Amino acid sequence: MNYADLQKEVEKNLEQQIKRVFSDAIDNDGDFDIEADYDTHTRINDVVEKIGLEVCGMHIRQSEFIVEFEFGEKFLSIPNFPLRECHISLQNDGNYYLTLYVDSLSSSWWFGMTDVMHNFKEVNSETATQILNDMNKVIEFNYLSI
Repeated sequence: MNYADLQKEVEKNLEQQIKRVFSDAIDNDGDFDIEADYDTHTRINDVVEKIGLEVCGMHIRQSEFIVEFEFGEKFLSIPNFPLRECHISLQNDGNYYLTLYVDSLSSSWWFGMTDVMHNFKEVNSETATQILNDMNKVIEFNYLSI
């Protein structure tokens, strides 16, 4: 598998895991209201911490709500790990808050990894491939341990 395909696979796997923990939260507690406040920050953090992520910021625009996550200890223990953040962008209806339903996890959602200081671009392809393979192992371990 080439480097670009491997990166897409890692992003897809991590996105699926984030959707899975949100889906579990919705199944257990009902619809998930999201606003730009401390309570929402804490609730989202509680949901994603089991997969090795921590909420580090939220941004809201009229058309989207962005939640930023820092990679936690499980990911940071990967040798030469250069990434610090990933994020989800949720489609907003213009009201500056939104409610996640199970259906909205597949229709109004975008995921991306953030290379804040462009550190990942500086890593040679062999090291980058190893990092991505290690990320997949962490993601798989998290999946099995939930």
